[in-house]
Amino acid sequence: MTAYFFNAEEIFHVAIHIEQNGEAFYNLMLKSVSDAKAKQVCIRLAKEEHCHKLIFENLLSALVQQKGSMYNLTEFPEDDLSYLKALADSNVFGGTLDLNQLAPQMKTAKDAVKTALDFEKASILFFIQMKQFTRPEWGQKEINQLIAQEQEHIKALTALMKEV
Repeated sequence: MTAYFFNAEEIFHVAIHIEQNGEAFYNLMLKSVSDAKAKQVCIRLAKEEHCHKLIFENLLSALVQQKGSMYNLTEFPEDDLSYLKALADSNVFGGTLDLNQLAPQMKTAKDAVKTALDFEKASILFFIQMKQFTRPEWGQKEINQLIAQEQEHIKALTALMKEV
């Protein structure tokens, strides 16, 4: 029997934070690459993460309008908010990796795209795991939207890999 701990609204907040971390990572990587093609790819990836964040914010807004908020973020306990941020930081863009050390190691456009693919795959696995700890009525269907968005990003990155 699965114990339930999360709702879709919480997972969306984690997803938004993951996208913010991704954008920051690609901007950091941009500073360390010298290859023109790699710079273009880093700029593109940072923009895509930013756009993804906006998509997730819109999905979250629609979710809250449809189902109502399970909590008011202005009244959300800071410890709980810190926990959600830590969850995002430790599972996708972060974890055991030191992104400040990893970014300078990326030298080519292919390195950047391969790293992006790895992070997107990790995001999908993370959301699938979180969905297992969410009651169906608490938004499993909506979490599937996050997964679908990340899957589309993987398709785009796979196509990009063929170009670099």
